[in-house]
Amino acid sequence: MMASEEIPVVEVEPERTWIWSDLHLSDPGVIGAWKRPFRDVRHMDRELLAAWRRHVRDGDTIICLGDLVHPDFWWRNRWNTADLAACPGRRILILGNHDIQDAERLRHVGFTRQHWAALLPTDPMLALTHLPLKRRPLPAWNVHGHIHGAEPPSPRHVNVSVERTDYRPLRLAELIRKL
Repeated sequence: MMASEEIPVVEVEPERTWIWSDLHLSDPGVIGAWKRPFRDVRHMDRELLAAWRRHVRDGDTIICLGDLVHPDFWWRNRWNTADLAACPGRRILILGNHDIQDAERLRHVGFTRQHWAALLPTDPMLALTHLPLKRRPLPAWNVHGHIHGAEPPSPRHVNVSVERTDYRPLRLAELIRKL
């Protein structure tokens, strides 16, 4: 994001909004690198998309804070594209480092709203990013992914990578209550 770009404010209903990050669909490397509890990439993809369908309903919003799919997803697992498109909910993508080249393809599976960052005017205010911010917009909390199972860099950062959310999306209202 360029310094002159404004960060959009996104209005959501916390009880009907879900958030998570770093699914890395179709990426076999994350299973070993992040000690994910899946037999193989097909098992991981199936379980993550099943968790999405178990929690998110039509009319809900799901926000993914980046690294949704591995760049090879579109070629290796074409069978899964339909499964991804069929998952419920209005989708918002905060672009991660692995999403950039596939942003247009991600629009075609329902991620029509894509931003580099976003602010949620909740109480407390949340700054959504893929990478943890070095300097947060005060008084916002920084909700991010990217660092997988690692501890957030400060008490006012919240890591929602799937390794930290038990491989399921979190209800935004639940996250806010914890803050």
